[in-house]
Amino acid sequence: MSIVTNRTLPDDWERVRVGDLGEIVGGGTPSRNNVSYWNGVIPWVTPSEITQLPGKYVHSTVERISQAGLAGSAARLLPVNSIVVTTRATLGEAAITAVPLATNQGFKNIIPDASSDPRFTYYAVKTLRREMERLASGTTFLEISKADFERINVIRPLRGEQERVAAILGALDSAIEQTEAVIAKLKQVRAGLVHDLLTKGVNATGYVRDATMQEPFRLTKLGILPSAWEVTSLGLISEKIQDGTHFSPRTTSGPRRYITSKNVRFGHLDLTDCGWISEAEHRQIFGRCNVRAGDLLLTKDGANTGNAAVNGLEDEFSLLSSVAFVRPRSGVLSGYFLLHYLLSPLGQRRLKDLMSGNAITRLTLEKIRAFEIPVPPFDEQIAIAEKLNAHEALVQQTEGELAKQIKLRSGLADDLLTSCVRVAAELELT
Repeated sequence: MSIVTNRTLPDDWERVRVGDLGEIVGGGTPSRNNVSYWNGVIPWVTPSEITQLPGKYVHSTVERISQAGLAGSAARLLPVNSIVVTTRATLGEAAITAVPLATNQGFKNIIPDASSDPRFTYYAVKTLRREMERLASGTTFLEISKADFERINVIRPLRGEQERVAAILGALDSAIEQTEAVIAKLKQVRAGLVHDLLTKGVNATGYVRDATMQEPFRLTKLGILPSAWEVTSLGLISEKIQDGTHFSPRTTSGPRRYITSKNVRFGHLDLTDCGWISEAEHRQIFGRCNVRAGDLLLTKDGANTGNAAVNGLEDEFSLLSSVAFVRPRSGVLSGYFLLHYLLSPLGQRRLKDLMSGNAITRLTLEKIRAFEIPVPPFDEQIAIAEKLNAHEALVQQTEGELAKQIKLRSGLADDLLTSCVRVAAELELT
């Protein structure tokens, strides 16, 4: 593959209108009052299906219409490799037809001509959203007319280069889809792992304990658990449970972080929008709420109630009352074991139960202290947390790879579709 950079429109690229890419056709909805128009063999797609589409091809639809429904409406049967484009309410979403199908009236569709590669056309149309929104602005219900859609300007190379550009972007799309599939599988595995480890734990050999192998279990108020596990309240196995200041600081700048519920996410701290206060005000707050590294932070008020994260900051900071910290008793409770339990579906459900019936979403310190959890032997807590931490790290690593792939694809798409980067003819398409 040979790629060269270029900052001016090459001679073999042309400026055309969307209407020059092929035939532009709309869609329609057969009458719902005529049952003979529906449940036929012709796939019929709506904009919401396109916005939720995982890839770029439409293979199937929720509803189907009959030949009579097609003939009795403005719907048009589109051939394979047509580009369906949403032009009402949601503008600029697009897909390629993998089967002949029809659309409702929320689309303007392109049947590409011989000079337009369908995949390149799809990618080019995906860049037109802002222009479509501009043309549709000023109306109560965003919609772009067929005439306005047809006159939008695009640039395109000759058919051969279109195919090469589409091949590169398609390969990146495939890589992204594969990574997304890996992440989905990892999260599915994580769900099963969380359930097994937090209800069965690990035995002496390091494997999930198996009740069918006559390993000892017993019935507790939290369900069937290993016999060596206890059920006790957080207050009894914590050195301290305290919330932050109940008064808003007077200062808004200074050397000390001021953390509120918005900074405590599901499993991690987000400091991108963190407040700062003076040293004097921090000392007043910290004297009562001396949060340390390793403490578990738990949101107790507001929309984020139930979010939790282990504090990894060594520097002192101040907390607002919407956040409480739990300091596990050394050698008795692992902060990361507690974190995984609180963020598990069971833990979240039980936290929500504590808030039910309240006018305001809130957890009191009394309820947090009385909150009961299963407590394995400390060494087993560490082993459980390590397994879950390792799996979570793998998920985060794969999500990081996905973010890099998406960034690469976005940047390369901008360059390839505007001729800033050219793909030479010797590229072999596979």
